[in-house]
Amino acid sequence: MDIVKMMRGEPGDIEHLGNLINYISDDRKLNIGGNGVNYNTPYAVLDQMMAVKEYYGKEKNCSLIQAIVSYDEPNLTAQQACQYTEQIAEYFDGEYQTLWCTHAADHECSQYHMHMLINPVSYKDGKMMNTSRKNYGNFERHVQEVTGHKTDLKFGKDKKKQDNI
Repeated sequence: MDIVKMMRGEPGDIEHLGNLINYISDDRKLNIGGNGVNYNTPYAVLDQMMAVKEYYGKEKNCSLIQAIVSYDEPNLTAQQACQYTEQIAEYFDGEYQTLWCTHAADHECSQYHMHMLINPVSYKDGKMMNTSRKNYGNFERHVQEVTGHKTDLKFGKDKKKQDNI
């Protein structure tokens, strides 16, 4: 069963947002992508996400949403994991800025997993993302459609130490 974990960052915690951008774009990634940001220039991603927040006057709101999907498929290849990640990330295209990557296991977790950082301020209209259980459930169903696997949706508080993710 794949694990879908959703976490909210603390309001105004820009340092943590920067740390997550660095973590997602470090050398352990198998692939990287994004929507509404220049993901090939990680140091610019923070500025681009903050520009949207500032434009709509939402810089003091929730700093980020993080999604982690751990793929539970024993024979999954790196190429397949990267394809899953790309297709899952498309869920937010056209409305929210995202930065995402696929990692191979480096902790006690699945063989492959994805990290996705989401700016919860829509670049289309400035509205905050609906972070209700129902809305996260819609995302979970999208993950199920992409992978063809059952999922377990978990909620957590975003942690500042990346070794706990």
